[in-house]
Amino acid sequence: MIDYVGIRTLIGSELYKYMNIPVIMSDQPGDKPSYPYIGYKIITPYIRKSYSPHETVIKENGQAFLLVQTQPKMTISINAYDKSIDGATQRALQAHEWFSYLGRNRLKDSSVVVVETRDLENRDIVLEDVQYERRVGFDVTLRVNDILKVPIEEFESVEINNMTIRSDDNAIK
Repeated sequence: MIDYVGIRTLIGSELYKYMNIPVIMSDQPGDKPSYPYIGYKIITPYIRKSYSPHETVIKENGQAFLLVQTQPKMTISINAYDKSIDGATQRALQAHEWFSYLGRNRLKDSSVVVVETRDLENRDIVLEDVQYERRVGFDVTLRVNDILKVPIEEFESVEINNMTIRSDDNAIK
């Protein structure tokens, strides 16, 4: 199973360390921090690959398990918020830099691979009081590990065409 909370926590804490401004999950209830800050949101949590999963049988404490591993992608939207468009652009460039270079290794250490960091875009919106909220953002595509661990029943022997195949020594009798 993909650890979405772990991925979000890692990205939020590492971006905060690098940028030293608040990093929050976008579109959540509650008060927003004062400008400047970074908002992020998982916009496509699971992009399925077309190839077959990798399957392995393992044994733990006498129990057999089938491990099914895939490497789906996910897309995260990153927005920099500031009082001015110049400030939002600078903050977005900093975040983009982190995903493009410095954060790659930190994420890779946690089995999260940056596949693509897209171009910066102006994402300004008009608030209720006809004020602009200055936003500049980009999307990041990540590849993650999805591992399903399923307990399976193990057979000691199988008989096929009057031949017995034993699992302990693979002997045919």
